[in-house]
Amino acid sequence: MDPRRVPEISAYGDLPVSTLRKYKNNSDCVHPCPCGFYGDSQKPCTCAHAMVTKYQKRISGPLLDRVDIHIEVPRVDYEKLSGDRVSESSDAIRVRVQAVRETAHAILE
Repeated sequence: MDPRRVPEISAYGDLPVSTLRKYKNNSDCVHPCPCGFYGDSQKPCTCAHAMVTKYQKRISGPLLDRVDIHIEVPRVDYEKLSGDRVSESSDAIRVRVQAVRETAHAILE
C-alpha cells in the first residue's frame, strides 16, 4: 500500500467496506546543493562539483517517482514582496471563489 494513502473503514449496513481516501497533499522543498546556492543569480555556490553531483543523486529513484510536479522557483527580491501595492480585498476574493465553486458544483451534478 502506498504510504501516502490513508486507510479508512466505512460500514454499509452489516458489511464493513474498506476504502482509501485521496492522497494527502504533500509538498517538498529540495535545495539544488548542500549550500543551497547552486544556480543562484546573486550568490555563488561554494560546493565542489563532485559534492553537488553526489547530493543530487541522493534525491532520485523512488522518491522522485512519487513527485508529480517539479518546479524551479527563482529568488524573489525583498523589495518586490514588500512593496506598497494595493491588493484585492478578501471579500472580493471570497465572491470569486464562491462563483467558481457554484460553477464546479453545477458541472459535476
